[in-house]
Amino acid sequence: MDPFETLEKAIADQAKEGELPVFLHEALYAVSRGRQRFAGREELVAQLAWQVAEYDPYAEAGCCKTACGAEDIRLTLAKLGVPL
Repeated sequence: MDPFETLEKAIADQAKEGELPVFLHEALYAVSRGRQRFAGREELVAQLAWQVAEYDPYAEAGCCKTACGAEDIRLTLAKLGVPL
C-alpha cells in the first residue's frame, strides 16, 4: 500500500472511532486524494498517515508523549502547504 492509500485508510479508521477532530478531515482527504499534487513528497504523506493512525486526543496530556495529537497533524499539513 502506498502512503496515499495508507493515509486514506487511517482517516477512515479514525473516523469510525470518532476521535479524530472533524476540522482535520477535509485537509487530510485533500492530501490522500492529491497524489499528483503531492508527488515527490511521499515521505511527508507517510508521516501524516502514521500520525493519523497513532492519533490520540490525549496525546499532549501526559508527561511522556507516546501518540500524536492534532497539533502534530496540523504541523505536517502545514509542511505540505495544506491550510486548515
